[in-house]
Amino acid sequence: MTDHEAKSLCDTIVARAATMMQESGASVPMILDRLLTYSAAQAYFDIGPEQTAELFRRTADNIEGGAFAHLDKKRAAKCH
Repeated sequence: MTDHEAKSLCDTIVARAATMMQESGASVPMILDRLLTYSAAQAYFDIGPEQTAELFRRTADNIEGGAFAHLDKKRAAKCH
């Protein structure tokens, strides 16, 4: 399996899991908390605290830098 194929499969699995959580009544903030907590614990175990923290900082920087800006129109439409 290529990295692209693995990433695509992971995206599908995470989307299904998040949908199941939402259908069970979990809020988006709760889902995010659970996914991030799981991810942080796994990363901490595999790569250690410094690299884990750096990955989270990089992710936050990417979000603030516009990584999801393409979703702004969908978000605005949902809010109106």
